[in-house]
Amino acid sequence: MSDSFRLLGIIVVVAVVSLGIGIPVGKYLEREGTGYVNAPAYDSGWITPNINDETIIEHDLGTTEVLVYVLGNNTELNTIHQFRYGGDCTRLPRYRGVMWYKMNNTHISLWTYRDEVRLDYLRVQI
Repeated sequence: MSDSFRLLGIIVVVAVVSLGIGIPVGKYLEREGTGYVNAPAYDSGWITPNINDETIIEHDLGTTEVLVYVLGNNTELNTIHQFRYGGDCTRLPRYRGVMWYKMNNTHISLWTYRDEVRLDYLRVQI
């Protein structure tokens, strides 16, 4: 690739970033002028996860360009949390936590690790 094409590419990227073209940073998340985030387009409500297995949730949003928010609920401790979100294998051989790992225009898949003990329910908001 010639230097002039590289320079043109940099100029185009700078123009796109500076003009905000195609980059909806904050525009769709913030409720106009309030500083608060809009309500999610999808909310699973509290569901029982499949331990050591995949939990598939149908959202039918028609896109994958979204913000995914996952919450856990431990009824024994009466807590709503994100404890071990993304998974935790720091104390092998135990694997704990939950993570989302696949998404398409209609479904999202979450995995709850086999030794998870603090997750009675989970909730996904997109």
